[in-house]
Amino acid sequence: MKLLDAIRRVDKSERNETHVEADELNNVLGTCVYLGGDDWDSFHSRFKAYWIAPHYCTDTWVGLCALYLDGKPIGVGYQPARKSDMKIRFISEACMRELRDVLLSFERRENPEADLIDPEEDIGGSFKVHYAAEVLSKTATLDGTTVEVDLTHRTDYNQPVEEWSRINVRFPDGTKKRVEVAHLEVPFNLE
Repeated sequence: MKLLDAIRRVDKSERNETHVEADELNNVLGTCVYLGGDDWDSFHSRFKAYWIAPHYCTDTWVGLCALYLDGKPIGVGYQPARKSDMKIRFISEACMRELRDVLLSFERRENPEADLIDPEEDIGGSFKVHYAAEVLSKTATLDGTTVEVDLTHRTDYNQPVEEWSRINVRFPDGTKKRVEVAHLEVPFNLE
């Protein structure tokens, strides 16, 4: 079967529908358009992708899909594995330009609405982590005392899960102790 025939004959039912991330389209089209909220819904009411030859890779569906714009076939996308980029090919230059024009129509030209920081927002003097592997700071505070964190001895993930949340520390007097990471106050990286 020819690829063009497969694209035209693909099952266009909702159960066979997949999606292509806007980042993948931006990469191939040379655009930088963010599609969120209503824009995402509006774009995807026009742009559809349908599986031609899907397969399962670890925890993700990947493979070959047909791309449609306004009900017309425009190309294919192929992702061989879940961590691979999708390669997109078009039926014609006109199809590519049409998709690019539609995508660019969602570009915001007015002043963006910024998410502003509240100048009174208090984030405290430190932060918490849940697992030993998350700790990157050589020091932390434990019950009001500054301790040195042993970053060289990480929990082996073959250990029981409860060990993942424990880490070795050294007190100012040289005493070493294995403690729950949740009890540490990790400092911010500030000057």
